[in-house]
Amino acid sequence: GSCAAVGAGMLPLTLGTQTVGSILRPCSFCAAVGYKPSLGVLSTIGLHPLSHTLDHLGPIAATMSEAWLAAQIMQSTFGADGGDNDTWLDGDAPAVAPSSLARVRVQADADLDADAAQVFENYLRSLRERGVQIVDARSDERIGELDLLLNDANEICMNIVRYEFRYPMSLYA
Repeated sequence: GSCAAVGAGMLPLTLGTQTVGSILRPCSFCAAVGYKPSLGVLSTIGLHPLSHTLDHLGPIAATMSEAWLAAQIMQSTFGADGGDNDTWLDGDAPAVAPSSLARVRVQADADLDADAAQVFENYLRSLRERGVQIVDARSDERIGELDLLLNDANEICMNIVRYEFRYPMSLYA
């Protein structure tokens, strides 16, 4: 709901938590910018914990500049879990367009219907037309290796969450 509200222009900013993908994935579906800082950059004090090694707090906004500014304000106000608050979010938002992007292929690609797959391919084509090199397993074997590693990533991630969630759940019980 938060990403949809920002993407639809109903709200200028919301906050989200990402343990597995609850900021980046919904934002990508809803035309919003989800910024997931590195672990420890923003304080998670007061959040409902799921996994202390995976939980992140992040702003959701219409632009990267707005999300970056929100993260800077949050960090200067509430601190960081990782210690050094003065250097994590210095300066302006990184707004440099990438010269290349990696196209990884995972098991979830097989679940895309033909229309969704075509929209994605059209988007990749538009990026190429703007000068962005799209690197994939055909052009770089390291991307192929990453594809294989990522196929198990979701199960590994969920095992970590299940294990780490036992502690907060035992407190509630």
